[in-house]
Amino acid sequence: MKQLFPFLFMFYCLPFLHGQDEHYCHKQHVFANDAEMRSIEALDDANIDIKSCWFDWKVDPNVVYIEGSAKILFASTIEELDKVTLSLATKLKVDSIVGQGGQLNFLQSNNYDLTIELKDKVDINELATITIYYHGIPSNNGFGAYNQSQHANTKILWTFSVPFSSREWWPCKNGNSDKIDSIDVNITTAKSYKAASNGKLMEVVLVNDSMHMFVWKHNYAIAPYLVAFAVTNYESYSDEAVLHDNKKMEVLNFVYPESLNTAKPGTKKLLDALVFFDSLLVRYPFVEDKYGHAQFGWGGGMEHQTMSFVTNFTFSLLAHELAHQWFGDMVTCRSWTDVWLNEGFATYMEGLAEERFFPTVWASWKKSKLSNITSINSGAVYVKDSTNINRIFDGRLTYDKGAYILHQLRWLLGDDAFFEGIRNYLKDRQYDFASTQDLQSHLEAASGKSLQEYFNDYFYGEGFPKYNIKWEAKPGNKVNILIGQTQSSNKVSFFEMALPIVFSNGTETKLIRLEHTANNQYYEVELPFQCTKVEFDPALWLISRFNTVTETTVSSTNDQNAYGIKIYPKPFNDHLYITYENKSIDGPTWIMLDMTGKAIKSGAVQSHKIDLSTVLHGTYVIKVLDKKGDVLYADTIVK
Repeated sequence: MKQLFPFLFMFYCLPFLHGQDEHYCHKQHVFANDAEMRSIEALDDANIDIKSCWFDWKVDPNVVYIEGSAKILFASTIEELDKVTLSLATKLKVDSIVGQGGQLNFLQSNNYDLTIELKDKVDINELATITIYYHGIPSNNGFGAYNQSQHANTKILWTFSVPFSSREWWPCKNGNSDKIDSIDVNITTAKSYKAASNGKLMEVVLVNDSMHMFVWKHNYAIAPYLVAFAVTNYESYSDEAVLHDNKKMEVLNFVYPESLNTAKPGTKKLLDALVFFDSLLVRYPFVEDKYGHAQFGWGGGMEHQTMSFVTNFTFSLLAHELAHQWFGDMVTCRSWTDVWLNEGFATYMEGLAEERFFPTVWASWKKSKLSNITSINSGAVYVKDSTNINRIFDGRLTYDKGAYILHQLRWLLGDDAFFEGIRNYLKDRQYDFASTQDLQSHLEAASGKSLQEYFNDYFYGEGFPKYNIKWEAKPGNKVNILIGQTQSSNKVSFFEMALPIVFSNGTETKLIRLEHTANNQYYEVELPFQCTKVEFDPALWLISRFNTVTETTVSSTNDQNAYGIKIYPKPFNDHLYITYENKSIDGPTWIMLDMTGKAIKSGAVQSHKIDLSTVLHGTYVIKVLDKKGDVLYADTIVK
């Protein structure tokens, strides 16, 4: 989902201009009462596994009203299931429910529960169906679950269920606990209108002289909040995408008649991004159905599966919603605490599309994201309160910082390991739900690096680092460097990171990664030329701000080490010495890590040599810690 300019508020957001940042504006949602809040936190009925849904709705864009039925095929997950509980707003009147054995008794309660008594008990793994006939005026909760708006003096009706509003207009399991294996959507409306929905348009059936029915079928697993339809006087047309192995697929577009001339070049250009994502990630997830767009009246876009709803046809918006077909639709966050797996990925993939097709925009895209991320000193990407819609879809944290967490990981792991881990994550969790731990595990497996510290700092932690870099050119093409760090929030004591430092002399440049594992860390760098300039992260890989780079006198005894800790010799052979001058340190210890973050050796700091004869040749990080485990000093050494 991408928000541009929700029009229900007394302020404005700038519409998107290509090459500039889109502004995220957020609707304020106020829960009606404590019962509504509790109902959001309530678990879905774990006793059933929904297999298929057949929807049959009759709608008129001129009237906020729904009438029809939902037939649900489910399997029991327990022995002798005798009742089913679904979620449905009490504003909607249930006329009757039919199942095996005929009419079923049911009860609608005030907290959205629709409890249905089964006449015949269902055994574990046994299939059964119920058909719910209902009608009414849906509530307009959340981001507007069931909406009516207007374009060019014509009404449009559209649904918008993310994150908790499916229950406002159809009977469902409302959370992210059970994907429906397939759905059929039949929408009957006046012949002057067209109805867009999920899946493949099978046919348009003439009902009578004034009405027709759009028959959609979707044969892929789908989360309840992604089920959707929109009805108005659409013009429709198709583009054709040729995917990476010459597989051809329809891209079907339903647009306002007055937008047709601007929509066609926009959807045509998106084919480049579709082919790019298809080759970079895994096969487009719903290739046997379609991809498509339906224009609607909200200020942004929503990634309804196989049919994104969009307000306009700018490349950035279309690329964002397209990326959701992989991240959010095929693989869906298991909990809204991990919503960045949907929105952070879609935002970053939007950025990668800019990098690929509009490279001059890429730098400004990164600058705008960093400016927004660091505009406030605190806030975690992890959503602590998953009932707060405004926090779930916070543009600074969920979208922009979520995207930059991925961008940093790409730098940290390298392109090969990063994209291999992403592809393996998609393959492993395809058509299912996922957690941040799932993603972390696949990135660790692909790279061989432990990422727990990284996720602790940047996902669960708050704020960002500010770097103070001092450097001095020395004879023999050497440079001494001292790097200090402060944190914008006290929720993270130190951000460990591989820092991109660029050295140059006016004609030659060299990028070197410096593993920054402690504050005021000292480095000696040898270059193939005499350095005259040092730049910190000029390609904008890292989340940071207010950094300084100063040419000054630097030595190993500069203030990087208030404790007088020394680690020598450098490089070392079989033995190493660690000494300290400040005897106020209580019980210091040392730990040796390889470049994946794996602990190799450890011990107490003593004023005698440490035997490292069994350690393999390579580069390592030595950390000196106090009794509490805080890092006092760290250095990179080579054997």
